[in-house]
Order: sequence, then C-alpha cells, then structure tokens
Amino acid sequence: MNLYTNGCSYVWGDELKDRENEAFPFLLKKRLGCELINDAQCGSNNQQILRMTLSRKFDNHFVII
Repeated sequence: MNLYTNGCSYVWGDELKDRENEAFPFLLKKRLGCELINDAQCGSNNQQILRMTLSRKFDNHFVII
C-alpha cells in the first residue's frame, strides 16, 4: 500500500519546526510503513488540489485529501 496526501498548508506542515517528523502525512507514513506521495502545497485551493489529484494514476494507494 502507498499513501497519497494532498491539501493546503496544514497538510504540508507549514508552521511546524520539523515538518518531516511532525506533519501528519509523514507520521502516517512511519506508522503504516509505506511510501508517501505528498502533493500538498502552501496556498493551494480546492480546484488546484482536485486537478493535481485527478492527474495522478493510483494503484494500491490510500488517498487523503
């Protein structure tokens, strides 16, 4: 299983000191022991998130938006 996340600055981990160890997508990755694709960006809007997510090909992914 692979993990795909997308969203705004909260998902990206904008205000965290160590986002690689504190943002929830990275915590889930460690907990589940899987690969992570994190397309989240600061300032993303719903249309951008939708376009980016639909442009991906998913095979055996758990998706969190």
